[in-house]
Amino acid sequence: DVALRSIEVLLDRLRDPVAEIRAAAAEAFRRIAAGGGLSDAGLNAIARCVVHGASEEASRACGMILVTVAEVPLHGSRLAMVASGFLVRALLASEVQGSEAKHTVLSVLAQIVPSGFLPAETALHQVAVADKDASVRLAALDALRASTREGQGCSQKLREAALHLVLDDDEVVRDAAAELLADLPHAEASPDEPVLEEETRKKLSDSEDEGEVLSESESEEADSYGDGNLSQGDQVLSASSSDLPDLEEGPDEP
Repeated sequence: DVALRSIEVLLDRLRDPVAEIRAAAAEAFRRIAAGGGLSDAGLNAIARCVVHGASEEASRACGMILVTVAEVPLHGSRLAMVASGFLVRALLASEVQGSEAKHTVLSVLAQIVPSGFLPAETALHQVAVADKDASVRLAALDALRASTREGQGCSQKLREAALHLVLDDDEVVRDAAAELLADLPHAEASPDEPVLEEETRKKLSDSEDEGEVLSESESEEADSYGDGNLSQGDQVLSASSSDLPDLEEGPDEP
């Protein structure tokens, strides 16, 4: 593939001892990416250079190329997603060997990983809680925090990593995790819950009031009914008494 071969030639130029040649190669990468000519295979070649660079300087130079192409208009967001995927797979497959290489990969991910990219969050969380090097754990936590862009809220992986690292053996890591936890927003209850609770309370209150009104109404009706019946009974009794004949006195008994 001619395009892939061109990418490999430019990658070689990044290791040139002459600064102007290295700068020209970096600019060529930017132009290719801006024009939409950087294929996934080309990105993979750059990512491999970041992970398996001949030297630390070469790895960092390739990392800066990924950062540069991720910032180009129109195509940058897609390139950032693809490049992040390559680096994440390398982390999860334990292809990144040595603390320096891990620092380089984590630094690149912190700058290019799209917000909410779950595979990246998973890989960064794994490195943050499990790597043997305290500086790498700290770098992974920083990268995980950087992947949560402003206004995007707090990812669950970030909170879990901070909660784990607040008990870390390394004091610097513990302090960084504690500071991060202090800055994270607290989990808030759903706004519907208080509304439902208030509505339920209001309905119960209305039911009780209705019951009281009903009881009072029934009591008044019963009293009224009782009074009416008594009055009617008195009238009947009075009328009956007036219709009865007068009793005559009988003869005296001997």
